[in-house]
Amino acid sequence: YQRRVHGTLSECLFFFDFANMEAFVAVPDDMSDETFMFHVQQLVKDGNELYYAHRFNEAYEFFTLAIQKARSSFKSINELSDSGKMMLCNLHNRRAATANKQQNYEQVIEDAQEMINLGFQVAKANVRQGGALLALRRPAEAAKCYRRALSLAPGNEAFQQYLAQAEEECAHQQLEARQTESPHPVGVAETAARHEEAYA
Repeated sequence: YQRRVHGTLSECLFFFDFANMEAFVAVPDDMSDETFMFHVQQLVKDGNELYYAHRFNEAYEFFTLAIQKARSSFKSINELSDSGKMMLCNLHNRRAATANKQQNYEQVIEDAQEMINLGFQVAKANVRQGGALLALRRPAEAAKCYRRALSLAPGNEAFQQYLAQAEEECAHQQLEARQTESPHPVGVAETAARHEEAYA
């Protein structure tokens, strides 16, 4: 069962991947420092190339540097324009996609939360969180994320599918818990009976 869940994780969590991202992050309206933006753009460009080359550890470092450089230029998130928040959101989105390739699911959750805090691509961020939580076998939390995504995109068939998968995993975990608590888990009594018949 676990293999099946993980087998669809890439589709479930990151159907928005780099193919749908622009080559560079958008320049915020309130960023006039061309040298600063050139450095950030170059870090993103290099990170993208490393990502496509499947050099995910290095790509992760480049996106982290881009995030750090961008954040160092701002005094407070509250002072950011919408375009500045969108730029940071895109950077966290890229690092989340890379962290997923590394199976660094806690980092995916963290970056997705930053996207939510910034207020952009919130449905996408919730789906990213949901997929990471599902990979960590925390399906109840994953289901909450998918429900939030659906509240922002009602009727989205992909989100509905991901929610159904999380709910199925919840049911599976509950069944496992009941089997563990039971003195005769499902299947054990039948196996014992067959053994008795074999030695009768």
